[in-house]
Amino acid sequence: MSNFEISPCLKSRNDPDIGIRAQHIENAIRSADKSNEIVFDNSKLLICTKRIECANPSYVLLTISTGSVNNVNVMDAYKIYPTLTRHIKDLSPVELLREFIEQFGLNCQIANGDKKKLFLSHTCNLSHIPTNSEINLQPIVNINLHKDYLISSIIKWDYENDLISVKYHIGYCLNVDAYSKWVKSRGKLAQGKPNRIKLEHFINNTILPHIKGKTFSEKVFTAIHDFCFYCRQDPESINILNEERIRGIFLIIIKSIFSSAEAESYHYNGKSDFKIINPDNPYEIITGEFKWWTGKKSGEEALHQAIRKHATGQEKDIYTVILSRNKESLPVFTKLKEIYQNAKEVNLDSFSSTAPIGSKEKCCSFIANIRGDNIPLHLCLADLYFKRE
Repeated sequence: MSNFEISPCLKSRNDPDIGIRAQHIENAIRSADKSNEIVFDNSKLLICTKRIECANPSYVLLTISTGSVNNVNVMDAYKIYPTLTRHIKDLSPVELLREFIEQFGLNCQIANGDKKKLFLSHTCNLSHIPTNSEINLQPIVNINLHKDYLISSIIKWDYENDLISVKYHIGYCLNVDAYSKWVKSRGKLAQGKPNRIKLEHFINNTILPHIKGKTFSEKVFTAIHDFCFYCRQDPESINILNEERIRGIFLIIIKSIFSSAEAESYHYNGKSDFKIINPDNPYEIITGEFKWWTGKKSGEEALHQAIRKHATGQEKDIYTVILSRNKESLPVFTKLKEIYQNAKEVNLDSFSSTAPIGSKEKCCSFIANIRGDNIPLHLCLADLYFKRE
């Protein structure tokens, strides 16, 4: 490659926390791990990926460039951390770009066409010259940096036989603020914001089918158990969050099932972490607490808040969801069971294991006497141990 040019916009983003070395960009293109060449309307677009092992933590560098072998123009380059998708090693550069833009891109629309986040080898036929208000993805040939988003596109306009064609070799609009925070956190979810796409998929394809035809109590248990189960599949994303943000993610899920679910609702003399009312019977209420395990005291505090501080005796069920970063979860679960069995409100003979068949999640139930009423008390341990190799 005799001529290797990086766009001025990419050069301008030289914040040491998010900047990418020019040498890394050049190496990613010269000796890419994977590359895809996209030919469209007699022009070529090269998308490459290369794993940058010298960084801590390591990441995949995604580059987008145009030109020929002797004259390469780098449009843009992005750091892609493994938290974007657990399948990062298996994806082609184009597939990884789609995943990246799906997460950090904004919906765009050309005239009256469909809204999309990524236009790749896309042609849009128009019957008239569109106004600025009709083109929400600006027709620019280079990259412009705006206050909170970046528009990147290569387009060509064709005027023939009263038909106007807008040909996008590539086009997308990036949420720079979200991407910058993600990179500065070294791949951790910026400000603890959950991946909305993954949550929607989780709710629609996992939670809702599992609870069909079940009772109110069974639906709540299934949602809490599956929440713990799937958090364990991606512990790095959850591990960095505090109890309030984890509760917020859980509330998104539970509200898809019960619109009456609340967070930090006043219950007795304090605020319970969540409160769920049966939409078919307003007298049936389930409450619960989230607590990070930091030792015996945290387990005792979770139990105290759940059955003494916040319980009224009207609850149908009470939950405590303990979040553990410990490498070994069994000792934590054993200690928690001892704490619960030693509580004066808990029936010693009421212990039962409640994990569904095939599940290795640690869940159990007790019966607690609260103000004269026997109420099921459920304990669920969310195993969120994570160590980057």
